[in-house]
Amino acid sequence: MKRIVVLGASIAGVRALEKIKEKDPKCSCTLISFDKFYPYNRALFGQLIARGQKSEAIYYKKKDFYEKNNIQVLLEQNVSRINFNRKKIFTEEKAQIDYDILIIADLPGDQWPEIKGVNKNNIFGLNKLKAVNDMYDALAIFETIVVQSDRVEGFAIALALLKQKKDVTLVTRHEHLLKPWLNAEAAQALTEKLKERGLTVIIGNEIGEILGESDAKAVRLKTNKVLASEVTLFADAPIDTKMLIDATIALAGKITVDENFRASVADVYAVDSACIQAAQPAGFPKSIAALESEGGRVAAAINGETLPVAATIFDHMTLETEGLDIQWLGPCEPAGITAEKIIFDPATLVYKGVFCRDNRAVGALLINAADKKELFARVIKGELGLEQIEAEFSPQVPVG
Repeated sequence: MKRIVVLGASIAGVRALEKIKEKDPKCSCTLISFDKFYPYNRALFGQLIARGQKSEAIYYKKKDFYEKNNIQVLLEQNVSRINFNRKKIFTEEKAQIDYDILIIADLPGDQWPEIKGVNKNNIFGLNKLKAVNDMYDALAIFETIVVQSDRVEGFAIALALLKQKKDVTLVTRHEHLLKPWLNAEAAQALTEKLKERGLTVIIGNEIGEILGESDAKAVRLKTNKVLASEVTLFADAPIDTKMLIDATIALAGKITVDENFRASVADVYAVDSACIQAAQPAGFPKSIAALESEGGRVAAAINGETLPVAATIFDHMTLETEGLDIQWLGPCEPAGITAEKIIFDPATLVYKGVFCRDNRAVGALLINAADKKELFARVIKGELGLEQIEAEFSPQVPVG
């Protein structure tokens, strides 16, 4: 009986097991979670914080799904190492889990920047639901929060924290907010609007040190500016792959995989936050559709099936705060995109931008223009040509 093990509470891993079970109902399937939660949708972390929801609200499947499909779920596992030659996973409690095929979707730790003070209390990342819950619990005690991020996940969390009436500062290394998706003029207007809501944005900077005794109290930026920070969130921190460094598996920050998510070690696959594909640079948080696609491709490869090259998955994210409706359409990975068309009205803070790669629309950003979402979505999906949205980028000329 084939033993399939998924490492990490990932939607992609669950989808792979589901499809594998369809072909081989008798195979042994085990899912290992590093915290006490069943697989969840990380793209909803911001909503979880903003609304104060329970963790189960972002579960991918109900708990009985795993029982009905005979999938063993091991929670709160302290995995210490993997022996790829012997096909064994070891825990800190000296237990071992054997596998025939391993799907790595996550690893236990976060990779913090190499700065002083990251070992203090109340330092968080966005890879685990436990960290998000712990950060939410800390909000009952602390008021000042610094979020460091260049990506949409961090921006979304900063807006969510703002709804909790906290003193929030967002630090980005870029020269303006949400580069390259926003142009400089729109970024400045958005920054000023968010400042009115209480969000401070610091551009062209990053955290150089965490200050305090055992608990974090402040951060020192690379420019030596000091900010009060009882809670510090490194929203872009990747998973820590140091436990794999001595193994034969190929790494490029994350596990390197081919188009079917095979790693360089036999019978090992990597998906979700654990993998990187040369053709798919890291960008926005992956949607359920994108993660299900990854899991489906892994299952097909394990089942000996051949799937066509995966089409671009259409992603959609909505962020809302008072007076602002922000819509991201398409995967919008920053690498290689060009701002094909942009129009911005500073008076109404209406922004429409469509982004292209290799002469085709791959994403769009709409601010206070949600009524155009379906039109732009059809262009990104290839159902309409770019010329169909040409009128959206024509300056509005007053009549009379």
